[in-house]
Amino acid sequence: MTENDSDPPDRPRVDFSHLDALHLVDIERRLTEGDYVDPEELAANLRKHGQRPIPSHTLEYLCRHLEGKVPAPKGRRALPELEKHRQSMILRHVYQRTLAWLRQRKQRYGHLDGWPYIRNADWWQGPPHERAARMAAKRFRYGAEAWRSLLNEVSSRK
Repeated sequence: MTENDSDPPDRPRVDFSHLDALHLVDIERRLTEGDYVDPEELAANLRKHGQRPIPSHTLEYLCRHLEGKVPAPKGRRALPELEKHRQSMILRHVYQRTLAWLRQRKQRYGHLDGWPYIRNADWWQGPPHERAARMAAKRFRYGAEAWRSLLNEVSSRK
């Protein structure tokens, strides 16, 4: 199959050019709700908007932003939902894999003492499910102290 075979000549072409006018609709809606619009997102939508007139509410927001009168929200930007879901899946997998390994180890040796080097480590304390959570939290979160929040996230059905 060649490139020319992918579009048969008898198939009508679909024209979506009428949607070009909707580039700023979402921005307008968010501005009327009083939300903060990221400058990069605003610039990308304005570039797509082309030569058409910019709506007055968007133009006013852009002018205030250029004058430095629009304060940026405090803190970090929230992760997109897809990224949150992805991280949650990875955490769940690592926790379950580590827990299975610890259970097999306890069944095989009868204890979870570990090597002398790790016996007093902060992530090698407690029963197997807690140790697995501490190990995953140390690897992917803010240290082994975040193990309770990791267990809450892993046990929730999202």
